[in-house]
Amino acid sequence: AMQQQGSTDKGIADSVRALGVNDTGSGNDRETGDRDEQHPERVADEAEDAEEQQEEEVPLTLAVNGLPQAVFSSESTRKEFESLFRAIDADCQFNYLRTFRRAQVTMSRPELALLARLRLHRQTVAGCEVSVYFASWAAIRVGENSLLPPQPDKMFLISPPASPPVGWEQHLEEAPVVSYDVLSALASLAPGEDHTLHSASEMHHPDIVVTPCADFDCQADGEGGVNHRCAGGGGVLSKPRIMQTRRPGGPEN
Repeated sequence: AMQQQGSTDKGIADSVRALGVNDTGSGNDRETGDRDEQHPERVADEAEDAEEQQEEEVPLTLAVNGLPQAVFSSESTRKEFESLFRAIDADCQFNYLRTFRRAQVTMSRPELALLARLRLHRQTVAGCEVSVYFASWAAIRVGENSLLPPQPDKMFLISPPASPPVGWEQHLEEAPVVSYDVLSALASLAPGEDHTLHSASEMHHPDIVVTPCADFDCQADGEGGVNHRCAGGGGVLSKPRIMQTRRPGGPEN
């Protein structure tokens, strides 16, 4: 049964009128009407924007709290409960949450959702008073609360410390240090030439120079020795023969 029908219907009428139905007769309304006649296109755009804003402000989903257990266990009680909302909107949809003794009702239009909220709040269903509220939703903002991939400036191979100290920050890897002196020395290297590792300084330090040795061709001489001939056509260097030590007590031959 409906309670306090007269006062509730008056509040419903005022609320539904606030969704877009304009009153007439006041001086301000007459002045607005004069401006509307002069700029009909602008008025149409403003009315459309206001209607869209009002529809966005009024949710379509209602949360019904404090439902009796009979609504979840008895089919007749459930139909009786649904008939209260279907009398306002025949296309409404229901989603029951038995654990919380709650139901979510989705209406087809914002003004019908407001009408159901005002008319059915504090109604008695199977001996229990239920509460009807607008279901709040969380706005989904893509790109603000989601985890983004790391910047490709530097990929860390070593993880940060498990307990970083206060004020610890990851620093970007510095650019590689290029020693142009080393590059110049490497470019000046040539086979068969002397290489200066360290030049003499004013402190009377000597030069450190590496002189590569010449390549030799090994040739055996007639006496069992080995002659080394320079590959560049130089002289012959004789390597002395190493005499084998005679075994004690053995034959002399």
